[in-house]
Amino acid sequence: MALRLIGSSLTFTIMLLITVILLPDYLHINENLSKILFTIPIMVWLAISKEKWWFKLGSLFLGAILFIIFIVLFIP
Repeated sequence: MALRLIGSSLTFTIMLLITVILLPDYLHINENLSKILFTIPIMVWLAISKEKWWFKLGSLFLGAILFIIFIVLFIP
């Protein structure tokens, strides 16, 4: 259970890092398209996942915290 929580949180974190930092800054993709590219896979995962709602919410919360930590540590 804890490994699935960590794995899904890291998936959210990586998706946020790719769509917020990599796509708009380095690949010059529009921010609106970047938001869509983040939202669609996450919503599909939330819709087809068999996990309980609190697990999904916890994964989103931990993913956002990890994203903030990665930004503070690695982005100057």
